[in-house]
Amino acid sequence: MLHAGVAVSVVLAIDRLFLAHEAEAIYQLRGAWGEDNTRDVLSGCRWRRIIWGWVDSVTFPVGDIDHVVVTRRGGVVAIDSKWRNSVTSADVADMARSARRSATRTDGLIRSVTDKGRRTRHRGTGSGWQVRGVVVLWGASQEEVPKGYEQDGVAFVAGRGLRTWLAGLDGDEVGRPQARDLVRRLRRFEPT
Repeated sequence: MLHAGVAVSVVLAIDRLFLAHEAEAIYQLRGAWGEDNTRDVLSGCRWRRIIWGWVDSVTFPVGDIDHVVVTRRGGVVAIDSKWRNSVTSADVADMARSARRSATRTDGLIRSVTDKGRRTRHRGTGSGWQVRGVVVLWGASQEEVPKGYEQDGVAFVAGRGLRTWLAGLDGDEVGRPQARDLVRRLRRFEPT
């Protein structure tokens, strides 16, 4: 039992030293908290049959997508999770720009993993799926997000309100076979 206590103490000490030494570490930690919180909400949404499924952390050579969600009645949602204690207007513009890039990447990703993408790639017609970009804010700043707020076509949602927001989507209905197929293909995606 003593050895286990010493091992845990060493791990915690290394963790604290990392946070103290690396100035950006706290931002990375907050980002991880935001993504974990979003993942927990998505798990509950799947259980409640609000969404069909999702894929986390799709990484490309340049950039990534935090979460790609296949909804039942709202097409596909590209979620950019953020943890912020305060937000400026410049932060909002940056977050909207980042979420738009995630939505564009998601559309391209869907195009590349589906048959429609292989047939229409050279025509530049898009994936055929409705893809929405959304910023989900966690931390103290989520209290400041007005319900229904959008900027430049990107929805901003308080983390605690994500489930309600997803349940309220009304748009492209996605059938179960198509959703399962898309989620399976997204999970198998390997960037080139």
